[in-house]
Amino acid sequence: RFKVNGDDTLYGMKSFSIQRAITRNFANEIIYQLALKREDILNVRYKFVDVYINGKHKGIYALEESFAKQLIEYNNRREGPIIRFDEGIWYEDIYNKRNYLPSELIVTSGEDYYPISGVDSYLTKNELADPVLFAQFENAKNLLELVRLGKIKTREAFDVEKTAKYFALNSILGGEHASRWYNIRIYYNPITSKLEPIGFDASITDSVDLLLK
Repeated sequence: RFKVNGDDTLYGMKSFSIQRAITRNFANEIIYQLALKREDILNVRYKFVDVYINGKHKGIYALEESFAKQLIEYNNRREGPIIRFDEGIWYEDIYNKRNYLPSELIVTSGEDYYPISGVDSYLTKNELADPVLFAQFENAKNLLELVRLGKIKTREAFDVEKTAKYFALNSILGGEHASRWYNIRIYYNPITSKLEPIGFDASITDSVDLLLK
C-alpha cells in the first residue's frame, strides 16, 4: 500500500496498492471494473504496471486504487464518505481460536460476524474534523445500521438502480466475492442522500468471455 506525499498523485491517485497479478485473477478484474464503469457504478482504477524497486526489476504487478476522495472524483460524484463493515472482529476471533481449536472447527465464512461488525469510515482524521463530512458519515452509518437491523427497507437507504446493477453484474460475471458483506465498500452520495456500492475484489476465477462495446 502506498500513499503519495504532498500534492502529487500517480495516475490521479493519492493512495493505491500493488500486488501480484494473480491476486485478482489477472485481467478478470479489469473486465469487471470496465463493466461497472459502463453502468455508472462506482469502480476503482486498476491496471498492470512494470515495477522496479531501487532499480531492480520485479515484474508486472496489478495496481489497484484505494478508497479516497480521488476515487469519488474519478467517478464524477460529489465528495462524500466511503464506509464499510469492519471485519476485524472476525479475523481477531479466528486468530485467537487457532491457539486452542483444530482448524476444521474454526468458522471461516464470516457470516456469523455480520450482525456484530462495526461500521468504519475511510475518512482521514482531517476529513473527520470537517463538520459537513462528519455529519455525512453519521448519516451513512445510520442508514446502513437501520438496514442491517431491518428497521428500514433497503430501497430507503440505497440507490436502487445502481445497487441492483451492482449485484447483477457480480452474479453474471462470477464475482460473488464482491457481494460478501466484508468486501462491500459503500459511498454516501450527499446529493441524493443514498448509499451506493463500490465494486472491487471480484476475484473472478473462471475466464470471462465478455465483449464491452
